[in-house]
This record gives sequence, C-alpha cells and structure tokens, in this order.
Amino acid sequence: YRYQKLATITNGRTWTHKNLKKGTFYKYIVKAYKIVDGKKVVTDTSASIHVITQGGKYGIARSVSVTKIGNKKNVSKITLKKGKTAQITAKEIKKDKKIRHHRNLCYESSDTVVATVTPEGLIQAVGKGTCTIWVYAQNGVYAALTVTVK
Repeated sequence: YRYQKLATITNGRTWTHKNLKKGTFYKYIVKAYKIVDGKKVVTDTSASIHVITQGGKYGIARSVSVTKIGNKKNVSKITLKKGKTAQITAKEIKKDKKIRHHRNLCYESSDTVVATVTPEGLIQAVGKGTCTIWVYAQNGVYAALTVTVK
C-alpha cells in the first residue's frame, strides 16, 4: 500500500475525499496528534478502514452480525466472572455484491482493565466493571457489544 496524507482536520471539522476513481479500493487511517516541543507526536491511531467505490465487481459490508457470544445466541451483552472467557461469533452481511477481503473482522475493547479481546474475538474478563467491545468489518461498519465483569 502507498500512504499519503490527505488532510489535517482541526476543531471538530469534517473532511470528504472527492474525485475518487470508479471501482477502486481505498484504505484510510486517522491519526490524532499533539504538538510537543514544536514536534507532532501521534497520540492515537484509528482502525484501518477499507472501502471500495461503486462501479467495480466487488461490494462492501452492510453490517456486522454477532450470532453468538459464548454460548448465548443473538445477544449484544454478556456478563462474565473475572478470569472467564467468551468467544464472539460474528460475520459480515454484504450490501450487494461479493466482498473482496483485505482483512478479517477486527475486535477492540473500550477498557482493557475490564475486558480484553483477541484478534480472533475471544473476550477475557479482567476486572470488575462494564465496557464495550466493537466488532469492525473492513469498511468500518460495526456491532457494539456490552461486557460486564463481576
């Protein structure tokens, strides 16, 4: 992949990428930074988002469907005891055409002090509290799951 800086966004503004090529894949990553001693220091990086413009033979995911968490079907929240695990079973729901995959589903925890999640979707209950686990498709659509650890 060839990366290039497309825009700098400040003060909550938004930006739209224009003049895209028909039937082409694009990959986006957003980086947050602050100025320290006159230099830019990256403070956070987003998940990578893969999108395709219309007009090609491939499509995108319309949504992410979580079919199971642990042994519970069709739920969006789970309660675990500290130290226990639960496997997320999820899949992309295509919008129209077949999806060309550049990466598998991604998993992210909002609070790793409460629960962590592996790249394969295994939740590990770490400490008491509640957090959100996001399951991302490559084009950025996601499902949010609530994990409570007791």
